[in-house]
Amino acid sequence: MNSTTGTGLRRLRHAGLAAALVFAALAAWPLLSTPGLVNTRAGGDSPFLLLRVYELAENLRAGVVPARWMPDAAYGLGYPFFNYYASLPYYLAAMLSLAGAGVLWAIKLTQLAGFLAAAASMYALARELLDDKTAAFLAAVAYTFAPFHMVNVYVRGDSLSEFYAFLFYPLILWAVLRLRRAPTAGSVAILGFSYAGLMVTHNISAFIFSPLAGLVLLGTVAAARGSRLRVFLLGAAGLLLGAALSAWFWAPALFERSAASLTDMTTGYFNYAGHFRSANLVQRALLFDYSLDPTHTPFALGGLQAGLTILGLAGLAAAALLRRRQLALSLGLTALAAYAIWPITPSSAFVWAHVPLLPMVQFPWRFLSVASLATALIPAAAFSALRTAMRRAPAAAKPGLARSQAPISATIGALVAVGLGALIAYSALALLRPEPLPLSEADITAERLLLYEHLTGNVGSTVRAEYLPEAAIPRPFTGAALIAGQAHPAPSVAKGTLTTSRLLAAAPTSQAWELAVEGDRPVVVFQTYYFPGWQATVDGQAVPINPDVANGRIALQLEPGRHQVTLCLEATPLRAAAERVSLAALVAGLALALAAIWRARAWCPLVLGAAVLALAVGGGAFLGAIAAQGAPAAALATETMDYIRMPYLHPNPQGVAFGDSVRLVGYELSPTEAGVGDTIQLRLHWQMTGNEPLQAIVRLTSAAEPLFHAPSLATSEAQLAAVTEHDLVVPPEAAPGLALLAVEVRGPAGLLPPHTDEGAGLGTTYLAPVRVRLPSPAPAQAAIGHLGDSPVDLLQASIDQPANDALRVRLTWRPNAPLGHDYAIALRLLDAQGNVVPDAGVDAQPRYGMYPTSLWPAGVPVAEVYPLPLPRGTAPGSGYQVEVTLYDVRTLRKLGSLRIPGVTLAAPTIDAGAPLVHGFGSLALSRWEVERAEISDGSDVAARVQWAAQTAGLPDMTWQLSLTDGDGRPVATGQGPIVPGYPSGRWPQHALVSGRVSVHVAPGTAAGEYHLVLEVLDAAGRSLSRWQAPDAVRVQTAQRNTTLPTFSHPVGVDFGGLIRLPGYDLERTASQIAVTLHWQALKAPGASYKVFLHLFDPATEKILAQGDAFPLGGTYLTSQWAAGEVVSDRLVLDMAAVPHGHYQLAVGWYEPVSGERLPPSGDPARISSNRVLLQEVDW
Repeated sequence: MNSTTGTGLRRLRHAGLAAALVFAALAAWPLLSTPGLVNTRAGGDSPFLLLRVYELAENLRAGVVPARWMPDAAYGLGYPFFNYYASLPYYLAAMLSLAGAGVLWAIKLTQLAGFLAAAASMYALARELLDDKTAAFLAAVAYTFAPFHMVNVYVRGDSLSEFYAFLFYPLILWAVLRLRRAPTAGSVAILGFSYAGLMVTHNISAFIFSPLAGLVLLGTVAAARGSRLRVFLLGAAGLLLGAALSAWFWAPALFERSAASLTDMTTGYFNYAGHFRSANLVQRALLFDYSLDPTHTPFALGGLQAGLTILGLAGLAAAALLRRRQLALSLGLTALAAYAIWPITPSSAFVWAHVPLLPMVQFPWRFLSVASLATALIPAAAFSALRTAMRRAPAAAKPGLARSQAPISATIGALVAVGLGALIAYSALALLRPEPLPLSEADITAERLLLYEHLTGNVGSTVRAEYLPEAAIPRPFTGAALIAGQAHPAPSVAKGTLTTSRLLAAAPTSQAWELAVEGDRPVVVFQTYYFPGWQATVDGQAVPINPDVANGRIALQLEPGRHQVTLCLEATPLRAAAERVSLAALVAGLALALAAIWRARAWCPLVLGAAVLALAVGGGAFLGAIAAQGAPAAALATETMDYIRMPYLHPNPQGVAFGDSVRLVGYELSPTEAGVGDTIQLRLHWQMTGNEPLQAIVRLTSAAEPLFHAPSLATSEAQLAAVTEHDLVVPPEAAPGLALLAVEVRGPAGLLPPHTDEGAGLGTTYLAPVRVRLPSPAPAQAAIGHLGDSPVDLLQASIDQPANDALRVRLTWRPNAPLGHDYAIALRLLDAQGNVVPDAGVDAQPRYGMYPTSLWPAGVPVAEVYPLPLPRGTAPGSGYQVEVTLYDVRTLRKLGSLRIPGVTLAAPTIDAGAPLVHGFGSLALSRWEVERAEISDGSDVAARVQWAAQTAGLPDMTWQLSLTDGDGRPVATGQGPIVPGYPSGRWPQHALVSGRVSVHVAPGTAAGEYHLVLEVLDAAGRSLSRWQAPDAVRVQTAQRNTTLPTFSHPVGVDFGGLIRLPGYDLERTASQIAVTLHWQALKAPGASYKVFLHLFDPATEKILAQGDAFPLGGTYLTSQWAAGEVVSDRLVLDMAAVPHGHYQLAVGWYEPVSGERLPPSGDPARISSNRVLLQEVDW
């Protein structure tokens, strides 16, 4: 080689790296050129990035490092996101944001840096492994455009951390391999910082990659002949240094798991079992398809990626046969590919089921990140081996000629590598169509981020709200900050009265308040979730925090008077220790690195790094300044959002298209804040290109509509024109906080679908929200009901049936005292006999979670409306009731319940196509389901049935159900109307009506198998037909007790000649009286009676506490008792609200439908008002 050529090649020694960085910038160009933010929804919500960067920047601005808390997340209640989620790239983005880039450009520059750094680290690894700059370039390009690498930005928009793991995979392996040729302290520092970087970037990636790093270290040790111990010790030291450097994150994340609700992280969609890849492991087309739908997944290998890998493996195998030195490399890369790809396939299910913590990875296709490493190195290694073989062939024949042609060969190799790189880039970019979410920096505010949480239900940028405190049950869907429109809303009270509250100071992890409280031991609840580390002081004195009082929020018990309260999130002992370990490791790591730089006089990397950092900060500040200027304010509001595709409120400069001929171009909204009874005025501006008659529809609704399909609150329609005007009155059922305005267009064929200009479908279009103010206290109003022992009155109740399949239940409550706790509401439809109608119920938080009970002010009415579903076949009638219960979701303890009587169902289900099981003349059996196939003697055998009327005008009929033995002889028979309260003579044709048939199996019935025979009888009692159920019923002999226990208080009174009370025991605590009643059946009662226990004032007969229940909590009814049987039943009276006084305990039995008591007989001194007096009680 002549000197000129050599000088030229030396000048190009970094050309491969530079070219790789150019290709990496090309991969980032679509996101840089997309206005606003690249929008992703199905694969991961890209607005999550906005919340994470914004919240981390707020922490850094306040000097909180390391950050562990999102102060604005969880609807303003706070969220320990950063304690559990590795966030290194977000620190970079947050620092760029604070440096002037703004949130949007900080995210884009961080993503660009991720592409560039990953390409550089792969170049370094391939250069170390292959000693071939051209092959290293090819590996860097293949790695950059690996489909899963691209998917983490353009499909899984929230996966910035997983995207950044691509930077550290090659860097760690390069540091390990480097130990063989440079077993120095500097190499230890590189390995330590690289491994720590991965740990604090994405903990799941660190988990799946760490075994690989260990295997590569062992391979490096094996290859380091003569220095194996030194290499092993240095490698182990580097990994331990990395673990120590990152201990500040992983130690709390691992050992404080019990403080969060992590149980749902591996269930349902997030369970690994549903995400293996087999036939869909590889896309078969040359061009990678990023679309995500039920029939197609981008979480796969690309066709070109897989093809080049297969060719590369074949080439390496051939090279290994020719040169034994290639064997180790070939086997190592093959093992790497197997390590990465096999766990994605169903054949690895056994490993997923048995390796601890592996299910936390959630998706087996996450191993595609490691597969990207293998599929980049294998083709590059094969390319390098081919070039080596081509160089050696002429060199062996004519050495001089080979030397003269070396530059030409190198140039050809470089051109081939660039060509392959271009093909790889084209395969990854050709079908990439990033969708913009048009945002400006002005759109990134705490209020918009709270609204995004509110609409999607995604708490703190997590889909399952998995980092909520363990006591945060039920999970929130709003918060006081969202309702009041304040960053730091005033505390509420769980007990007592808060007369004054003034915020003195606030920061992301601290608050200071001046409070004045009244009452007996008042309890103040702050609108911030408790998490280990929160400390409270009252007037300078530390006080305990009780998070269980108010669903996980910080609650303090205060003395009456005026106080200064300070809350501060401090490091727990574990976090403090881990942070000290990491700080010591950082000092040691920096000392090692600086010593290595000093010895090598390698100042260029430091200078280059400083220059790159300065360029990034300066460029970011410049771009942020330009972005901050924004566009001039539009004459009309254009902001919209939808749940399906773009749930972040964003401007639409081009408007929103509905169908092919209509476009909403803007709107005018007034006012933006309203109270109940106020009118919201909305003017919509439209562009139309057709003459089709269309209607513009505006609905006032809430976030409960997209989340829970809740009904609208108000509706306005107008014929579509250039401008349509809509007035909506805020109804009492509107929850305080943010109300949504839904806009729809209806044509002759139905609703016109909204869509983007590119044709992508949108969900229901919502405009900017309207804030509904908290209602004011109402004038005194008499209650029509009271919710048990709670301080909640029912002021109004109305129930109607707007459709055959649902009731509409309207309720108005009035809390007379603060509830302080978030309760759930249960609605149950009861039939005329008081039985729960199956599948006719609702369980929800009040107003679907949009107005939690802890925020209900005392004395202010709360109106609600719920659709109560009616299952198919529910019989019409007028004897129904709706039972309403408020209860604690965590403990299932009832706050109280009441029943609303007089509910009428007007129409049956009509179904001409219902399946028929058996015909009984003009009446057919459509459905048969035995409730229990195994029972004990003394129990009922019951079946749920559906009857189908084949014609109208049926006679009134009854059913008869017989339990028959093996010879067909009936051993028990039951009978009743086809459907109580709805005679079959009133049924229209094709009516489908549900019912229940049962037969009582007397105590003492022989054990064995029996059959059920169903008959339908006409008015004269004649059988219309007889049908035997296909499945047998097994009767077992019940285990019965006939021995009386010893007891403290003898009684000896009988009830109705059926049941005797020989005696009882009594226990007292500070808040309860527990009475254990020992019953003895004189004969089989044959019916189900309820027992009551009353504590009453003998002077006034007023009942102060009571318990009414079927025996043993309803699990062993008196109809199951046999003669001589002894049953001990414990009833507990809650005495917490009973004032001190002299009382009497009494007990009795009654028939639950009629309320008639069983008459007692025995000692007359014990009997009063058909009850038995037990003893006097002084309380």
